[in-house]
Amino acid sequence: MSLKIKTGFKKNPYGFSRFFPKVDTTEVEGIPEIVNTINYTNSFTVSGDVITYKLILDTHVCYHLVIDYNLIKQHASFADQTLWSISDSCFNKHLEREDKTQSYTVTEEDLVNVYIETSVTKPAWISVPYIDGNSLPIKIFVPSKNSTINDIFILVPEDQTEDHVDVTFTNTGGNVSELNLENLAYGILSPITITPSKSTITEDDKVTLTVTTEDTSITEVYAEPVFGMVSKTRIPLTNGVGTVNVMSLGLSTGDSIRIKFGYKFFTGLSEYTNIVT
Repeated sequence: MSLKIKTGFKKNPYGFSRFFPKVDTTEVEGIPEIVNTINYTNSFTVSGDVITYKLILDTHVCYHLVIDYNLIKQHASFADQTLWSISDSCFNKHLEREDKTQSYTVTEEDLVNVYIETSVTKPAWISVPYIDGNSLPIKIFVPSKNSTINDIFILVPEDQTEDHVDVTFTNTGGNVSELNLENLAYGILSPITITPSKSTITEDDKVTLTVTTEDTSITEVYAEPVFGMVSKTRIPLTNGVGTVNVMSLGLSTGDSIRIKFGYKFFTGLSEYTNIVT
């Protein structure tokens, strides 16, 4: 069994690169402050639903973490299209261990849902995604509630070291594919297509929208009405397809209708707009 690994995290207009801080080579015992070349290896092994991850600089094991995918699936905020890490406090405790080569088994309390502060419930003073969970160099993307360990993606930055270091980058135990960072939100999150049953809507009228996700395993899409009304804000999907009614009740001719669609912790990926006629 091999994991799906996405790399290429160099630039990020959506701010996701902040989840992949550079590796400080001066913190690793035996690695000099200024070097010309470092062999940088992400090592992954899988046994059942358990992932063992090691970050190795040259011959030095920096991190050695054991992550059980079942803990993610039973987490309180588990949902479709979620990105996972472990808490910075847990990660730092692991780094402070006297023997860093010893493994640390991640607990459910250590897990962080990275997207959670991007939802509509985020506090007004937070303008960026969730801060906790940035220290772990890898992230785990879960496409849907139905995803098995064969369906998840390990997200790995391509360059985690300081600019003066030449990196030999290697992944072991997984299939490596490039990810288009210029359009990351749509490169990872499954696109949502909205198809209306008719092109016009009048006063006290309704239109049925068919909501389709590219990933047919996704179980639900969330609707956020800006102008207009919806029959449900959580749209269940069967094989990636569901429907919702949009109503113009209370609106007058010339008023706008705007409904945004997304996932539980990532909203506004698609929208339906119209003018009441």
